[in-house]
Amino acid sequence: MSQTYDHLIAEKNLLDQARQGNAEAIATLLNRSLNPKGITALARLEQDTLHILIEGVPTPPPDVAPFVQQGVASLGIVSAQTLKIYGRQRGVSQVGWQQAYSLAPTAGVAGAGSATVMQSAQANNGLPVTEFELGAGGGQQVAVGDRLLQMTPHGGVVTLLPQPAAPVLRSRTLPSPEAACPPMPYLVGRQPELEGAIAALQQSQPVEFYGESGLGKSALARALAHHPSSMGLASEGLVYRIVGEQPIEDLYQCLFEDFFESEASIPQKLTEEEVQYALRQKRALLVLDDVRLPPNALERLTRNLSTLNLIATASERNLWNDSHSAALSGLPQTESVNLLERYLNDPLTPEQRPSAEQLCVLLYGHPQRILQASMLIRDRHLSLGALVEQLQSGATLEVLVLRACATFPDAERRCLAALAVLGEVPVQTHHLAGLTGTSTPQPVVANLASRGFLSSDGVHHTLAGNLLAPLRQFWNLGQWVQPVVRHFLHWVQQQAPIKGALLPDLTLLTRVVKLAAEKEQWKEVVQFARLMDGPVALGRRWGAWEEIWDAGLRAAEHLGNPQAIALANHQLGTRALCLGDTFTAINYLTQALRLREAAGNETAAAASRHNLSLLLAPMQQRQPQPSQPPQYQPPPQPPPYQPPPYQPPQYQPSQPGQPQPQLPPLPLQP
Repeated sequence: MSQTYDHLIAEKNLLDQARQGNAEAIATLLNRSLNPKGITALARLEQDTLHILIEGVPTPPPDVAPFVQQGVASLGIVSAQTLKIYGRQRGVSQVGWQQAYSLAPTAGVAGAGSATVMQSAQANNGLPVTEFELGAGGGQQVAVGDRLLQMTPHGGVVTLLPQPAAPVLRSRTLPSPEAACPPMPYLVGRQPELEGAIAALQQSQPVEFYGESGLGKSALARALAHHPSSMGLASEGLVYRIVGEQPIEDLYQCLFEDFFESEASIPQKLTEEEVQYALRQKRALLVLDDVRLPPNALERLTRNLSTLNLIATASERNLWNDSHSAALSGLPQTESVNLLERYLNDPLTPEQRPSAEQLCVLLYGHPQRILQASMLIRDRHLSLGALVEQLQSGATLEVLVLRACATFPDAERRCLAALAVLGEVPVQTHHLAGLTGTSTPQPVVANLASRGFLSSDGVHHTLAGNLLAPLRQFWNLGQWVQPVVRHFLHWVQQQAPIKGALLPDLTLLTRVVKLAAEKEQWKEVVQFARLMDGPVALGRRWGAWEEIWDAGLRAAEHLGNPQAIALANHQLGTRALCLGDTFTAINYLTQALRLREAAGNETAAAASRHNLSLLLAPMQQRQPQPSQPPQYQPPPQPPPYQPPPYQPPQYQPSQPGQPQPQLPPLPLQP
């Protein structure tokens, strides 16, 4: 029997043991779901009570308990009548919280229907829907190991690949370092930090710069990447990525696509281990900017991709072992004054120099705050001496800067308001056109960046970190949320049919979906989830796919929309099924099947029933053809390959006759 079916039989045996009350099997299924979130589970069955202890750092939140309860209930453990869940911090003996649930069957779909759902799934042996409903056209499939995901109008349908083919890979030629990561035109100071990082890279140690926003971490990383000593370590080129809050599994997929292209007719979603194997011999420089990953994720990546020379920037420290992690603070006094003088575009007079030195001390040598202060002086909002007096008397630079915004053009103030709503996620220039109501956002962005209001690499723009909280405090940004959400919803509606168009902005779009959920714009959240479902799943960004449908499920529940609730459960369960997370798959797919059967939607129910049957159906009913286990072949050494120049997606501006989101009045001033 093939490896595919051996795996499924082993999985079904584990599931059978869990349903019989085997505590070790229950804990194994739970840990597959919870370990990626930094949570571990222990299980113990005493008489008719199942005890589950979940641990993490910090203590796992109590809202994990309903997920565990639903999953355990879906297993249908006959010997357990009561479930008690305990949460505590790892390494601490005291329990932080506990919750108890009854597992006894109750009347209705949610209770006694559990056994019926299991029997319904076990009885399913054929394909759930017709070839037409499966969407047999090309481009609607993605392979995940031994499973093939086919997108349909009723959600994903999974079929088995008896002999998965090893991916046939071809190495990409990386863009030039200057194109991948534009060099810094100048770098003021930071010579000790630069020298320490160069020495670490030469010893094959990963390098990390961390500290608050605006200290120049990205500038230092880019200067290090283009230093001759660093470039000599990257025989295969340089890869630069802004990470932000991108899920770690999506980052692995992106890195794989940076180095390889696949010749397979069906795209393949690779696991972390498969990416590690594919990149095991790559010798390149990897720059990861603005890393906001969960604890230990970056350190694990450096271990897994040890042949890549890593330079990372982050707000907090991520690397601890066998690495060079440098905390950045303000510039020394002399360098701070030199930077101020450069930003003023005018040499300091001997009379001005003492005030300039005082100003830099008051600003702690912070480069971005020095730039903002220079704007106040250069634009004649305050003289150098008056600014020093104001700061010494207790005024904050941020409030003084926001007061200066009263003289800014409307488009610039609208740009600041929109970026403040979006937070710390980078926004590309073409979005700012729609958000500010101007067809030429480049001058707007350039003016704001030159004054220190934005951090910008020329393509991606983020509000200065020290201005985010004051803007949210003093400006009425609530009226901006709906126009921002509607702008991106309108854009997604236009771009979703274009293959790959959403992926470059996916971190931003995921942030917008979460923003809409935070502001309880539930209808828009469900619209986002439906529109982005196919492009994100087929684009193999499955971390974002999960986040979008998590928000979609919450929104559908608030709306009381059973069809949307069922679809969200189905997609979350199908994703888990493809990734081998049996506990989560059974949990969500069971909920989807119950709702779809209760609604009488047999075609949709058949899709959920089919996917669930891959875990629950008796394996002896299947008769696969014998085959050899697949062997993953390393990528062949290709002949010199010159790919066509990279062409970024072309986004067409809306036509004048098309409806546009309405912008609210300008925000109030502090």
